[in-house]
Amino acid sequence: MSALLLWQAVHEVLTNSPKKVQLDRKQSATVQHLVNILRQWEEEELEVEESVVVDRIEDEEEDPDYDPLINSSAQYAIPTDPDNPAMCRIGDQLVDVDQVQQAVDYYGSFGDADRKGKARPSWNTVNKKFPFIKKEQHLRKLAEFERNGLSINLHNAIKWVSRKLYEKVEHHLEQGHILHDRDLRSMAMEIVTMNNLDIRFKASDSWIFKFSKIF
Repeated sequence: MSALLLWQAVHEVLTNSPKKVQLDRKQSATVQHLVNILRQWEEEELEVEESVVVDRIEDEEEDPDYDPLINSSAQYAIPTDPDNPAMCRIGDQLVDVDQVQQAVDYYGSFGDADRKGKARPSWNTVNKKFPFIKKEQHLRKLAEFERNGLSINLHNAIKWVSRKLYEKVEHHLEQGHILHDRDLRSMAMEIVTMNNLDIRFKASDSWIFKFSKIF
């Protein structure tokens, strides 16, 4: 099946056209998947993972404790923003991860309506307590975070720390300061602490060694 014919089928679904392209089961599943993506985008619910390139810092220079199972392509388990690792994107807003977790806990504290017979709070109720939940569709996002978890993207966070550390080191070198490994480690961990990054990162000897090679 050609791509153009596939998009014709998608267009027919979106426009509720009575005329339908004949599809097999696999093709129908593909069309439905594309339709779901487009509808999520239309409702501003689509999470788009952007590629982040760190100047002069390669992926291999991440902390050896980096867990490859924490995959930056996971949409809901690690939804934090690449350029703001302590922030979560809700629609067109960036919200502190802790605030989002509070909203998830509040929404989840009412239990699963189907399983426990307790009704979850309405959008109006949640919006009054958490104004960043601006649309009723955002309640589905809270439910997804509740189901899959909410944590800072370790991969993005380490790259972000690397960029910030590079800026600090460059400033010190311009001032004629001499920096040792312990200074780099101290500055890296200060960046983590000051920005409330709850990540498993310790600026190990090997990470510092690889980082220092860029200067």
